[in-house]
This record gives sequence, C-alpha cells and structure tokens, in this order.
Amino acid sequence: MSQPAISSTSAVQQTSSAPSRDRLVIAIDYGTIDTAVAFGLTQTDIANLDELEVVEKWPAGLSSRVPSAISYSPTADMSQQQWGFSVSEDAIVYTRTKLDLDISSKEHMLGRISDFLDGASDLRFEAVLRARGYPEHSWKDAQDMVSDYFRQVFHVVFEELAYMGGHLAQVAVDIVITTPAQQWSYKGENSLFRAVREAGFNNESFPSLGDTIIVAESDAAAIWSIRNMREQQGNESFKQGECFIFCDCGYDIVESTTYRIKCLEPTLQIEAINELKITQGGGKHIYQNFEKWLQGVIGERCFRRLDPRYDQCFRAKETWPKGMRQLAERFDQKLRCRPSDDKTFHIDLPPPLHHLSCADNVVAGELKITSKELKSFMNSWVTSIINLIEGQIQQTNEGNDRITNILLVGDYSDVLHLQNEIDLVMRSKNIKLHRPWLRWGHTATAQGAVVYGIEKSHRSDLCIAESSPRHYGLLLDDGPVVNTTPVHRAGTFTYLIQKDDLLFSDRVVTKEKSFAIKLHPEKEKVAMMNLSFRHCQIRKR
Repeated sequence: MSQPAISSTSAVQQTSSAPSRDRLVIAIDYGTIDTAVAFGLTQTDIANLDELEVVEKWPAGLSSRVPSAISYSPTADMSQQQWGFSVSEDAIVYTRTKLDLDISSKEHMLGRISDFLDGASDLRFEAVLRARGYPEHSWKDAQDMVSDYFRQVFHVVFEELAYMGGHLAQVAVDIVITTPAQQWSYKGENSLFRAVREAGFNNESFPSLGDTIIVAESDAAAIWSIRNMREQQGNESFKQGECFIFCDCGYDIVESTTYRIKCLEPTLQIEAINELKITQGGGKHIYQNFEKWLQGVIGERCFRRLDPRYDQCFRAKETWPKGMRQLAERFDQKLRCRPSDDKTFHIDLPPPLHHLSCADNVVAGELKITSKELKSFMNSWVTSIINLIEGQIQQTNEGNDRITNILLVGDYSDVLHLQNEIDLVMRSKNIKLHRPWLRWGHTATAQGAVVYGIEKSHRSDLCIAESSPRHYGLLLDDGPVVNTTPVHRAGTFTYLIQKDDLLFSDRVVTKEKSFAIKLHPEKEKVAMMNLSFRHCQIRKR
C-alpha cells in the first residue's frame, strides 16, 4: 500500500520550536498488548495538557488504545481490515510481536518458536497439503510484521490530521517513539525505529520533519501523570527535591523505579536514581489463578467447552476463543470492585455454559465468587508488587534519599484490592499512594511523550534518533584458515551498521566482530582477533 505524502514546494526542516510557527509533535507508544498514539499542536515550548489529543477512532473500534495485532489470513468480509480491532473470527492473528523485536534469552526464543509451531500446526505434513501452497501462517519476520502494523496505524493518524489540510506541509513535525527503559538492547530499538519509519513516519510523508526522539516509557508516563495530578487534580504532594516510586502494573510484567524531582517549573524535570526493576508477576497471574479455580469448580470437561484448545497451560489472552474472552471481560469488571468481606460476585457464564448448574458455585449459568475467593486470585500478585516497591524503598534509603510518594499507573493500577494493600503497608512509612485520572491514565505514556517532545529544548537528556546514511562493515576472507580444501569464499562483506540503522545523539553504537588471522603462511597457528566498531554520537542539529 502506498504511503500518502504531503506536497510542498518549499519544505523547510526545523528542529527548534519558534513561538511564531506551529509545531506538531506525534508520539507513538507501541505496547505488547495494545498501542496508543497521541499528538499536540503548539506554538510554544511549554506543553498544555488540555491541548493534547489521543487518537481514538480506529477501524471497528472506538478506544484510546488499539490492539497490537495483525493478521494475514484472507477474509471474504471486506469490512475486516485484519489488524487492530478489525480482525475476522477465524483469522490467525499475530500478537506480542514487540517481544520478538528483541529476543534476549534462549528461553524467550524457544517460547516464541513454540507459539509459532502451535499456530502453524507443528508444520505437520497433512496441514501443509491442506494449505495447497498457501500456508495460513506468515513467513515474515517480526520487524516486517510490526512495519505492516504501523503502516495501518499511520494511515489512521494521517486521516486524523486531515483537518490541517495543506497547512500540515508547513508545520514543523517531531516524532517521539517510546521504548522500554534499560531492558531493551540496540537490536530491539533499531528494529522498532526502522519499522516505524518504513511504515510512513518519515520525511517523505512529513516534508518538514524535524527530530525523531526516543524516550523511555516510564519517563514519559511519570511526566504526564504528575503534570496531570498537579494541574488537573490539584494534587500538590509532589515537591521539588523529593523522591517518588513509579510503578507500572501491566498485564505481562510490573515495572518499578525511583525518580527524584529536579524541577517543577517552568517544566517538570525528573531523574531516575534507581535501576528499573521488573517482575513477571503481571495481571495475567490473576487470570491464571482464576482459570485454575474455575476448572476445579466446573470440571475439565466443561472447561474445554469454553476453550477446546486447553492443554493444561495458560495461553496468551489474545489466543482465547470467543467464550473465554467474554468470560474474562466479565471477570475483569468484578476484579476492579471493592472486595468487602461479606460480598458475593455474580458472573454470567457465556455459551455454551449459559445453562450450566453444578455444585454451589454455578446455578443456571450464573457463577458465584465470594470476596475471599476473589482476593485469593490476587494475593500472590499483590505481594509481588509490594515486594517490588519495598525493594525500591530499601535501595533509596541506602542512598540517603527519602521517598514521599508512590505513583501507580498501568492497566491494573485501578484494582482497589491492590490499592488498599499498598496503602496499608505504606501508611506506616508516611508514603502516599497516587493515581492519575483513569479516563486518560491508560495513555499516560503516549501523552507524556508528546509533552517530552514539545518541551525538548528544556531536556538535557534528550535522545535524538537518526538513520545511518550509509553501510559500515568489513571485507573479510572467509576461506578456511587451514587449507584442507581448495574451495575459498573470499571477499565476504560483514555488515556492522546498515544503511538506515538507528544512530543516537546521546550514546555510541558499538558492534563487535571476531575473526581469525593466520600468523604465518607456512604455519597452521592462528590468532583470534576481536574488532570493536563504535559509531560516534550524531551531532544535534
């Protein structure tokens, strides 16, 4: 699909904001589960939260976030676009491709291979024959899939900006991309950067493109959340010089770090003083515990009627069949209620179990869950988060800093049982728990990235990203060191940095290559050499 472009006879690139000229900042928060895009049009270098916009109109869905999902399955329903919300029921859907951009361990790699083989019927011969040369699974790698996904996102964003008309060609544009803090390698950041640019977020589409900025997800979310609470909720708890814990409660993982507030006016400036800590105990563990409990209540046979592919292990919720998804949505609503001791929660089971009756917990398709049982699903999850927070407190106290506040964000930050337990533990430490407004809290990272981009001239830690203008590499003779065969493969070029790869303004890119050198033409002894290639920081324009 071709990319729309803005025609302009005199497109001028500009990186610094000028009060007399409009500047558009577009922020992309690509998540494992879903994605948010926000933007802001300004004439100043101080962000106004009321002027930030979040893209909410997606194909087949109205939401502040769109599922990070794409499918290559054919469909007869032309209304299905096979990405985001608009995916046909029988499609093979690719999700969590963000995790594949930076496979950091053998365990992770084996897990993703297992997921692929499961979706590809383990490459069984009968499945290959049945496909008649058109396999249901895609042969594309993760970066290509992410680029295809963002190509669809780009077209939605471009349509959202259509109200600006030809004026968009004269507006200076900055693009901000959020990335996981600290745990991502260069490979992950480079793959995401290339995918976003290939999708259309580049100079061809925006002739007046200025800077592409990279900011950590936690930094962006913390900046917007504190600004939101101070300016729109009247919360004055955050003081200059004090420290606060940032805790992002997601579905897969929970992240926590500690920040010191360097400055509140004219722009909020924060700095991380502890390493980002991560626990795999995300919200998915609540569903795992609920699933185990439900199997015990209705039996494995009935449970398989909800999930025919159940195989004794918990699967990603994006792969759940329709019945399980409906049940999870209904359970999710109860999960966020206040679990008082004498309360019983009622959930209608979806078809085909909507008439089921068994034991005392299920009557005529209605599932009963006591408050004690609901808490039991969450207890291990809550404990892991509190331990994560207390670890941040201990590390901060060793540095003679004082924590006064906890900032709780993320998809599961509104679970009241979690809030109550954290508040109970932290009250004795004189530490207050805070949350931004729920309405826009799910897009804190995207909106914070827009704020970061608008106020870039105030940022001493600004990271500008640019594409490498050329290839860098080595021309090596890969022939055998010991001449056991007359066949040689000479003149092989080994790429270290490829054209359009990511380069940074605030750090160097280091690549290493090991190779052998024969010390004497008549002797078999060789030496192993290690070449380290470092590309210096790009200069800020």
